[in-house]
Amino acid sequence: MRSALQRNAHSILVGALATFFFAGCASVERVIYPRSASPAEEVSKLDQELDRTAAAQNDVLAPKEYDRAVDHLNEAKRELADGDTDDFWEELGTSKGYVNRANQIGAVRGRRVQGVLQARQKALDAGARRFEITKKALHEVDEGFKRNAGALDNERIDGDVWNLAVINYGALHVNSVREAQVGEARGLIATAKDRGARTYAPKSLREAEGALERADKAIAQQPDNLAAYNGLAARANEAARNLTAINATARKAANQTNEEVARDLVARNKALANTKAALRGADSQAAMTKKALAEREASLRGLAAANMGLRSEQEWNRTIEQARKEFGSDEADVYRQGDKLLIRLKKINFPSGSAEVPARSKELLTKVTTVIEELNASNVEVQGHTDSTGTPAINQRVSKDRAVAVADYLDENVDDVNVKAVGYGFEKPIAANRSSAGRAQNRRVDVVITPKKTGASTQDRDDDKNDD
Repeated sequence: MRSALQRNAHSILVGALATFFFAGCASVERVIYPRSASPAEEVSKLDQELDRTAAAQNDVLAPKEYDRAVDHLNEAKRELADGDTDDFWEELGTSKGYVNRANQIGAVRGRRVQGVLQARQKALDAGARRFEITKKALHEVDEGFKRNAGALDNERIDGDVWNLAVINYGALHVNSVREAQVGEARGLIATAKDRGARTYAPKSLREAEGALERADKAIAQQPDNLAAYNGLAARANEAARNLTAINATARKAANQTNEEVARDLVARNKALANTKAALRGADSQAAMTKKALAEREASLRGLAAANMGLRSEQEWNRTIEQARKEFGSDEADVYRQGDKLLIRLKKINFPSGSAEVPARSKELLTKVTTVIEELNASNVEVQGHTDSTGTPAINQRVSKDRAVAVADYLDENVDDVNVKAVGYGFEKPIAANRSSAGRAQNRRVDVVITPKKTGASTQDRDDDKNDD
């Protein structure tokens, strides 16, 4: 047991720390910027620093300081827009002071609840901010964290409060994985129920619900082990798609007379018989012409090879020029990257401490979706990049969050395209990080578009449309 002297010494130390960090909460040590500093550059740097502060989870560990940093930065931006440079530098320096204080406090408090922070980070990495079903729950659990953050400065903390936080973040982790893996199945089953599946397709409904339940259980048991539930999740999604098709067919049949159902069945059988007959005839014809086709293909192969390179280059040149016309010079650059098209976005200005796409940037992303559709794209990869300021782990996380936000917007606004997000941190700079200009170039979002490989060129498709 500790002596009275030891207990008193500890209390004095804790009190001193609390006084150092929190005395005079209404004021903060304002950072003074040199006269030669660039307002736009310093705003951008502080935006990045706020992102790193949030990525280190100091937004929940020191919520008052973090929120004040955001408020003062936003006020600085308004003062700059109004042309009031004196107030701008004061607000910016105050914001920077609060960022410094949030990071100092967060470092001290974070050591006392490392298990909670690990559980929260797992939930965030699983996509808790991306899905509607988990976004609200995450906000509620985070608010509880923030309300109790100040108690971490006490000598003793309430273990029950923080154990409950670990449980809640763990549940968010599981539910986020479920939404990512079987969210499609859950949505399709709910829709099928609304459309009478209990009446029209009860067996298919039971099968889909059973497959979903098995996948949910597997995810709950081992949410970090993809191999343990990947197959079950795929089967659940497939069963839900089958339910949707069977329920729609059964609903239609329920509104027909017996004769109408029979007529449909006879018509389908006839169509199937005709298809089989056509296939048999095609097989016979194919056998007869196979040799002739082989000889013809051999004679054309050389000519095709000679023309392919020229045609491909011409098509790519047209594609790049058409894409460049979509954007202003201050919005994006367009490059060819092998057989892919790269759009380097210049004006995705994320708000301080946020990975949500700002409304003013959605017009630019709408132009990107237009290019994706015109290219008949099969795959789109959104790549997030940062400069070298900060640790590799935090930069990677910030770049991934930004890439995910842009990818989610594109995925919601294009059809039949595989959209994914990748965060590279500062692994792939395009300029030297020694200068502010170079760092600004390296903080970017690239959209890499892979067109579908078809026999017809873009010009051919345009000609077909004109012929129609």
